[in-house]
Amino acid sequence: MTPPVVDAAARARIETDLDVNLCVEAGAGTGKTTVLVKRVVALLRTGRATVDDLAVITFTEKAAGELSARVRFALEQALEEHPTDDERARIEQALLDLYRARIQTLHAFAGDLLRERPVEARLDPEFETLDDLAAELHFDDAYRRWLDEQLAERNEPVERAMRRGFDLPRLRKLIEEVHRHREVLPLQPAPWSPPDVRAFRVAAAD
Repeated sequence: MTPPVVDAAARARIETDLDVNLCVEAGAGTGKTTVLVKRVVALLRTGRATVDDLAVITFTEKAAGELSARVRFALEQALEEHPTDDERARIEQALLDLYRARIQTLHAFAGDLLRERPVEARLDPEFETLDDLAAELHFDDAYRRWLDEQLAERNEPVERAMRRGFDLPRLRKLIEEVHRHREVLPLQPAPWSPPDVRAFRVAAAD
């Protein structure tokens, strides 16, 4: 006899409580994807959402492909469960429209939004999303050109930093960190306030 699932009530709520937002936390292999597929099918089956209303975001292309296939399979199974005429019509329409469902990675989802609004995003609508290797090669090339320019022009802050022991590997690491968090640029000077010398003396005396 199969033991009852201890979180059966939570799983049932994910599948059936369709009018609220839910945050689901679970470890690997606990059935998150299975429950998510059931929720997606329930949304489509009941008419609370259409394929064009959905945004199902994953981390990898493989996961997105598998999730899309599982949603299609679950919709096909739902047709065999004797749905009402209205439900059957919605499920069949969802199957026809599923090719354009936003079941994709975060990068692909963001890319689609930017291509839909290239003027507002100030981007070429033909832009391409770089994979990790291509992005690293582009960064290497940009870094070498930037460093050559700084050394050729005898950039004073860079030269001063290097004279004080800030060698090229450390400079490269700094630039990588700035690049990784480039959304915060341009950097603003940190606010400065004079130190509380008295408080330091009291702390030292203790």
